[in-house]
Amino acid sequence: MATPTEFWAHTISGMTQPAGDALADLHAQVTELHLIHGLKLGSPLTVTPTSREAGAVSQTIVTAGETVTVTRD
Repeated sequence: MATPTEFWAHTISGMTQPAGDALADLHAQVTELHLIHGLKLGSPLTVTPTSREAGAVSQTIVTAGETVTVTRD
């Protein structure tokens, strides 16, 4: 059975360039969502009062009164 990375590489290589690029972008976005929600084994989500980090994804947390704003760095 192919690993997820092998599956994506094989799937993308068999597509036209625009479709392959779109699928590669989608895969990257889903991978980042997986990381920033702390769902990937071995890649913990670290949260402090002012930041969230998981793998290559980092976010800044700013609190203003009752409102908390999280932005990607």
